[in-house]
Amino acid sequence: MFDLNKQTYKTPDGSKAFVDEGTSVKGRLYYVLPTAFINFGKKTQAMHKGVSGKIGYGLGVAHVRASGDIQLDGDGAEKYTVDVNRFGIVTGYLAELRVDSFAFRAVAVWPFLKDGGYEHTLTDWNFTIGYVHVF
Repeated sequence: MFDLNKQTYKTPDGSKAFVDEGTSVKGRLYYVLPTAFINFGKKTQAMHKGVSGKIGYGLGVAHVRASGDIQLDGDGAEKYTVDVNRFGIVTGYLAELRVDSFAFRAVAVWPFLKDGGYEHTLTDWNFTIGYVHVF
C-alpha cells in the first residue's frame, strides 16, 4: 500500500525540489519477482558461522492499482487524475549480508507502467534484519 502526497520537480536552475502540491494518490502494488543471485563468502552450513552474502537481479510482473490527483507542473495549473489498474514489468535488485546467524537484506524494486500516454514509475525499498535458527 502506498500514499503519495509530495512530488519532485526540476527547478529552473536544474536542481530538484520535493514539494507538497496537494498531490493525493493512494494505491496498492503487488509483484512477483523471480531473482537470480550469486552467493559469496564462507559459511559452515551446520552452525551458520562465518560471513557470507548474495547479490541478485530479478525481472517479473507487477500489478498497480492507484487513484488520485497529481500536478503536472510546478505552478499548480495542470492537474492529472490518476486511475491506474494495470499490469507491467518489474525489475529489482537484492543484496544480503550474513554474519553468523544474522541476516541483513536490502531489496529495491521498480515497476514500469504506461497509462494514457504517461509513464508511472514507483520505487519500493525494503530493508530487513533477521536471525536464522537451525534446528
